[in-house]
Amino acid sequence: RRVHGGEHINHMMKFVLFVCFVSLCFAEQYPSIKSISPQSGLIKGGTQITIYGQNLALVSRCRFGVFPNVTVVDVKLNPRDGKRVFCQTPPGIAGPIPVEVSEDNGLSWFPQSEKIFFSYYNNPRVVSYTPTSGPSTGTTLVTFLIDGFMNSRDTQNASCLFQTNPPQVQPMTLNSCLPIRPGTSQSPCYASCEAPKVCYFHDPVNKKDCQEQTTSILISLNGQDYTTPVEENKISFTFQNEWTYP
Repeated sequence: RRVHGGEHINHMMKFVLFVCFVSLCFAEQYPSIKSISPQSGLIKGGTQITIYGQNLALVSRCRFGVFPNVTVVDVKLNPRDGKRVFCQTPPGIAGPIPVEVSEDNGLSWFPQSEKIFFSYYNNPRVVSYTPTSGPSTGTTLVTFLIDGFMNSRDTQNASCLFQTNPPQVQPMTLNSCLPIRPGTSQSPCYASCEAPKVCYFHDPVNKKDCQEQTTSILISLNGQDYTTPVEENKISFTFQNEWTYP
């Protein structure tokens, strides 16, 4: 039977559409990563990251780094919704590394292109802070000068942990950064946290707990990993009651 030109083109279009449909269907089956949160953490590792993407329901392992310097960890939690998995970062060195996932125990890794990166940073150093005390009623703005603040990619989630009883987390606000110092790649930044309310001295219910107290403050640049309270980086704040506060 003679095939007319129009019919031939119609068959060709159907074939092309079929090939495209099959290609898309198979492509959709592979795990893909759209983003991770947080995007950075301390070099000591232990950051709990959430990996967002598609076709993640069967993912069982995460890989950090570039071959041969890679570390493979088991997924901490997979809700099986195909859209997210949870992994814990291993220890690393400062800088960005790619993150990949596997659903066949490490035989193949995804994504194979358009990599998503996690960045490690060193423990930030608090150069100075002021004031060192304030009323137990809270609202004192404590300002820190921090080395390495901008090494984090999650500074919008930076926070202070006041180790009161119970501990209280306060958001940190970036104020400004100084010029980069000669011989370094870091720019010290000023950032502030508001001291929480501990109690009111005249409150008959909480009066017995409203004594002057000094507590440590820990700093996080990603809202999750807090600085280690070593002696050279120790920060303390004194909550004063209304009789001792000047």
